[in-house]
Amino acid sequence: MTDPATGAGWVRDRCWLYCGRGGLPVQWIGPVRVPLGEAPMFACAACLDQLAALAERAIGEADRAALVPR
Repeated sequence: MTDPATGAGWVRDRCWLYCGRGGLPVQWIGPVRVPLGEAPMFACAACLDQLAALAERAIGEADRAALVPR
């Protein structure tokens, strides 16, 4: 991920992830697919940090679960 302060890889638009705020530097994070079709999805730095924390936690929990003898 690039730094939103430099503008590299970022555009000013609405965050589609958690906060929904507009006029922020956002980065494309992939398409969102819904029954009607597909649209580009953008997220701001703060929401990307939240998403990364959730993913890291899920990965850590999966790693710990794999260590538990069955």
